[in-house]
Amino acid sequence: MSKKWMTCLVGALWLSPLASCTPPNPTMSHTEKEKEKVLTNQEAWKIYQKYADGWKAISDEQRATIEAEITSPDIRYTTPKHESVGRPTVTEHMAAFQVKFPGGRFDVGDVSAHHDVALLTWILVQADGSVFARGHDQIRVGPDGRIVSLITFAPPVSSP
Repeated sequence: MSKKWMTCLVGALWLSPLASCTPPNPTMSHTEKEKEKVLTNQEAWKIYQKYADGWKAISDEQRATIEAEITSPDIRYTTPKHESVGRPTVTEHMAAFQVKFPGGRFDVGDVSAHHDVALLTWILVQADGSVFARGHDQIRVGPDGRIVSLITFAPPVSSP
């Protein structure tokens, strides 16, 4: 770690909590920094809502169209039970969801975004309109505006 960055970090943590430091990233070129997607909360909401639309009771063709538009072909998809790379697993999970919750859907509860990452609350709504569960997803969006990484968190517990 460079002396300049260490001084900045110590100052931000101990001397001035409001200080702002940007860590050096030796692996990211100047061109890559320029291409980094910076999301607003509204953009993240729109992207995620379109993704959530793929979980609705729609045809396989509609689902594939949504997935091609909104996710990267090599999306990294992680849930508490598995980790995979590529759209096929996401599409399989969407179809399996409709078998388990016919007519169910996911609504977006809230969003918090910064840089190319967003944390979203999902609400699993059953066909009769009742809420079954709430949880969280973290998405990372590529420069082209498509989801490159999605991590699903199971519904939270109120105490350990």
